[in-house]
Amino acid sequence: MQYLAQSDNPDAFWAKLYGFAIAFMFTTSFLIWIRTDSHRSDLLGDSIYAVLQKASSLLIFDTLIAVLISFVWIISFRYMARSITQILLFGTPLAMIILGLYPFIMSFKGRWGGHSLQDKVMRTASFVPVLIAVIWIYMLYRNRRSLTKAVRIIQLSCQILASNGYLILLSYGTLFVITIFSWVWIGMFSRVFLSGGASMVSGKFVFMTDLRSWAIGGFFIFMYLWTLGIASGFQRCVF
Repeated sequence: MQYLAQSDNPDAFWAKLYGFAIAFMFTTSFLIWIRTDSHRSDLLGDSIYAVLQKASSLLIFDTLIAVLISFVWIISFRYMARSITQILLFGTPLAMIILGLYPFIMSFKGRWGGHSLQDKVMRTASFVPVLIAVIWIYMLYRNRRSLTKAVRIIQLSCQILASNGYLILLSYGTLFVITIFSWVWIGMFSRVFLSGGASMVSGKFVFMTDLRSWAIGGFFIFMYLWTLGIASGFQRCVF
C-alpha cells in the first residue's frame, strides 16, 4: 500500500496486481487439471461439476441467443432508438402490474380457496411489483424532460457508432473475447469442484467437495467479475 501511495500512476499498481492474480488463477487451474480425474464414477449425482457439465448444452444455446440478440439490439437502436426507449420505459410498469396480478389471481384458485398461509403470502407479495410500477410511473412523469434529453443522446450515440465502423468492430471484438474467456473460465471453475471424494451419507455414496475448493471457487468468481469490469471500463474509455 505504501507503493500505491507513492506511485504517480496508481493504475499501474492495479494492472500488475491483476496480472499476478490472473496468472495465479490459470496456474491454479492447471495444477487442479493435472491432479483431478473427470471420469471418476463417484461424480454421479448433484455435484457442482456434474451439474455444470449437464448444463453445458443449455449454456451454449443461451450464449448464441445472447450474441444474436446483441446484433438485433444494436441494429434496432440504430433505426428505432426513440421507439425502443419508449417501449422499455412504458412497458416496464405494465409488465410489473401483470406480474403482480398473476399471483393475486392465482392465490384464489388454490386447493384451499385462498385461505391458506401460502395464498395470503402470495396476495401480500403481489402488491410489491404493483408498487414498483406506480413508483416507476411517478419517476417517469417527474423526470420527463431529462428522459427526452437522454433519448436524444442515445440517438446521437447511435449515429456516431454507425459512422465509425471501427467502434462496432471493437464492440463485437470485446464481446467475442468475453465470450471465449467465459467458456474457458467455466471449464476451469467447474474443474475446481472435482477435488473431493465419495462419502457414505444415509446409506448412499455422495460426492463431498473439499473445503479448499470453495475458497478457490470464490477467488475464481472474483477474478471473473474483475475481468468483466476491466472489459467494461476499456469500452467506456474508447467510446
